[in-house]
Amino acid sequence: MRLLKSTAIALLVSALYGCGGGGGGGGSSTVSLSGVAAKGLIQKGKVEVFATDSSGNLSSTPIATGVTLDDGTYSISVPPQSNPVVVKVSKGTGTTIIDETAPAGTPAIAMPDDFIMRAVVPSIASTSTVGINPFTETAVAAIPANSFSAAMVKSSNDWVKQNLTGGVDPVTVSPNLSGSASASDDQKLLTAALTSVAVAAK
Repeated sequence: MRLLKSTAIALLVSALYGCGGGGGGGGSSTVSLSGVAAKGLIQKGKVEVFATDSSGNLSSTPIATGVTLDDGTYSISVPPQSNPVVVKVSKGTGTTIIDETAPAGTPAIAMPDDFIMRAVVPSIASTSTVGINPFTETAVAAIPANSFSAAMVKSSNDWVKQNLTGGVDPVTVSPNLSGSASASDDQKLLTAALTSVAVAAK
């Protein structure tokens, strides 16, 4: 367990440095997929949604795409998926990142060309929140290539939640990087966790 945690922390720090490397539910209806992309807020980031097949293989082309807004949020319509889904943010046109550890008013920086950050969920049956941050990237990176079973995805996400974020789900809880006074306790905890690791990675 100690080795597993050390490996996960190493993956987390790697995500903070910005290094990156069809199971349709049937019918023609779509559902909304939304969340916040945050390693610091990611503005104008390219968001891509990838399906997997029943064997856990990741599709090579996205089933939907979008762009994050200046507050780091995105919203995309996707067909329901009965198999795991990977959501990826990477550099697009004019993509920038706001450093949450820098003094207020510090200009955003350009996203590195090779930056990739991902999140994964076991399925999408209805309107869903899927945040993308270094903790969700750690969960994806721990899953072997083309082994995206629902059980593997749940196990990896649960391990990150229990061991790295103090019991807060980094997939469904959005960090409070804007400093809103109405933030929930879970949002504050996730924000503190992201900031602590960002400081450690500098």
